[in-house]
Amino acid sequence: MRALLSRLIDVRHPDEDTQRRGRNVILLASGLSLLTILLATYSAFTGVLSLRVIIPIAVSLAVQTGVIILARSGRVNLAGSIMVGMAIAGTTGSALLNEDQFVIPVLFPVPLLVATAALRPTGIVVSLIGVLAGMGVVAGTLPPPESVLLRNALFVVTGLICIFTALIGALISVGHDASDAACTPRRNAPINRRRRCKD
Repeated sequence: MRALLSRLIDVRHPDEDTQRRGRNVILLASGLSLLTILLATYSAFTGVLSLRVIIPIAVSLAVQTGVIILARSGRVNLAGSIMVGMAIAGTTGSALLNEDQFVIPVLFPVPLLVATAALRPTGIVVSLIGVLAGMGVVAGTLPPPESVLLRNALFVVTGLICIFTALIGALISVGHDASDAACTPRRNAPINRRRRCKD
């Protein structure tokens, strides 16, 4: 079982950080695919499985499958960018379609959590810009709610959480890069001069 799992999350790339991010992408995409299948099963049993539900489910499964294939082939940045882009578009679109300025916008930090697991610091910053732009679209497109002050406070807090998440993710990613750079010469040194290095 462990050998099968290792083959499934194997990322064909020589760089260790890219392999780590690729495994994260595969696990995230697999989890989303499983949730999508469970949603489809639930919809079928409850009798609400209509074309309006089937099409998004099919598209999601197709995209997640493509993301897994890209990640396993070593194209991790592209795979992660697709996941983050879908998360931002999905959150923004859901808020607009449901005219929701209070509940769904709270989910805007989720794309950044995906970005911190799948992308390099530059990609995380781009994701942050995309998330803030999505929040701006929701706030600027939908009519002002009765409690504008509450909506604005919610968006400010959510925006600060997004910035904090992106900052922590970028720092962690930079730390991984620095650790790998420090450990590489030690791994290539003679055995009697090597020191133990934690990745």
